[in-house]
Amino acid sequence: MIATLLAEYPWLARVGIVIVALASPFIAAWLRGRRTLAAALSAVLFVLVAALTLYPTHRVILDRCEVAFDPNDLLAIEPLANILLFLLPVLALAAATGRPVLAFLVGVGGSALIELVQWGIPDIGRSCTVTDWVANVIGAALGAVAAALGIILARQASSRHER
Repeated sequence: MIATLLAEYPWLARVGIVIVALASPFIAAWLRGRRTLAAALSAVLFVLVAALTLYPTHRVILDRCEVAFDPNDLLAIEPLANILLFLLPVLALAAATGRPVLAFLVGVGGSALIELVQWGIPDIGRSCTVTDWVANVIGAALGAVAAALGIILARQASSRHER
């Protein structure tokens, strides 16, 4: 459903990434003051990521894992969606824990695990690709950086309130 929408309106993915990237530090700053909410949101988003990427399809997979990678492919609709897929869960996890590097590593490891499951269980009708993993890592990095900026913003706001 999301892929169909993005295929019809390809500009939507690009605009969405820009909007989310610009808003993310402020979202992280807001979530930083609500760590329980941030942790719950992160858990829900990671479960949603797993559901979206591991839910069985009716496709027959012939090539179980595509290892070719072309950086130009990252501007296509599906990789842009994969960037967004990991940006928000990592952002929320970093806001909850205050540890953007740890959240980034969880995102990288989670994406690798998803690709391994897609490769190892062909009956779910999903195929792993290096491009998906790289896009997920970029999304995780954007989420971690935005969260780090949000944590700084939250600290600055907190220190102004203490004066």
